Amino acid sequence: MKFFSFVSLSVLLISCGPGEPKSLHTTPDFDPLISPVKEYVQQVESSGDLKSKTVPLSEVNTTGSYTGYFKNGQLVKFIADGTKTDGKKYWTFYLQNNQLVLAHIKETSKNCHGNKFCAWEIKNYFLNGHLIKSLKRGDAFMSEKEANVEEKKFVQNMDEDLMQMDTTQQQYAAYVAGLFNQLKK
Repeated sequence: MKFFSFVSLSVLLISCGPGEPKSLHTTPDFDPLISPVKEYVQQVESSGDLKSKTVPLSEVNTTGSYTGYFKNGQLVKFIADGTKTDGKKYWTFYLQNNQLVLAHIKETSKNCHGNKFCAWEIKNYFLNGHLIKSLKRGDAFMSEKEANVEEKKFVQNMDEDLMQMDTTQQQYAAYVAGLFNQLKK
């Protein structure tokens, strides 16, 4: 009887105990390195004194517009909103002191990987001119209907071309910033 009471009490204490420690931040986009970038983006988004300018976007197979957002004459954000021959692109880039800090890319493409529909979203975080974290959701789907990217969770992006994306996105940001700088002259 004593043994049964001891076992019962032990089971009760274990089941009522603290259990597994729960983390307050369980999403893949929590990282102390990217926290300053996220705070800066929030400041830009909540700033009421941004001025905007729009210029046409005309790239290979893509047309649309670039919209630049300026604070105190400095480009802090731009959006590339375009229609491609096989889909759409909506890229948002944030710059701090003329350096890229976040590239948020949303894109769709019909007939990629054969006859599949592709939809993806990538967030690339930069610090001191280097890509420090890449998150991705979406991929190739059988149809446009099942490509509801917003329902997917972000995961750490492990693509082979992260170094190329680092360089390409920084060059793209510099190119678009140059377009807006030409407007000032």
